[in-house]
Amino acid sequence: IALVSLVFFAVRTFFRYSNKFARYDLLVNKFLTSKISHRGPGAMKYIISEANSNKALRAMLIRDWLRKGGISKGVTDGQLDDTILEQGKSYVNEMCSIDASQIDVDILSALEDLEHLKLVEQYEVKDDQEAQDSIKQLWNDAFQ
Repeated sequence: IALVSLVFFAVRTFFRYSNKFARYDLLVNKFLTSKISHRGPGAMKYIISEANSNKALRAMLIRDWLRKGGISKGVTDGQLDDTILEQGKSYVNEMCSIDASQIDVDILSALEDLEHLKLVEQYEVKDDQEAQDSIKQLWNDAFQ
């Protein structure tokens, strides 16, 4: 009886391990095929989706930077000087990076996006209620 119990235990352990391994392998393969190996129109959809996510993240971080007083001086005749732009880049990199790598962030494009969304005026951030109203208005206009 002890020998049968030991064999049964070994077989059960083997099948549990192989089942877990198979589930892990399926998860990894499913991830790889759905995220990495896009081809044709699927690849374009994936790239556009990721680009839009990054664009939204960039705009949100720049709005946060402006709100914390990112551009209090350094604007002459509606033009930003290079030191202000570098401060904005360093803020975004500080918020996003987990290591020392630096990303070249296009601050001017992010500011244009924020102005298009009517979330900033003349480098001044609108308060939350005004920003929500602006987004709602743009959303409603898009469907009319």
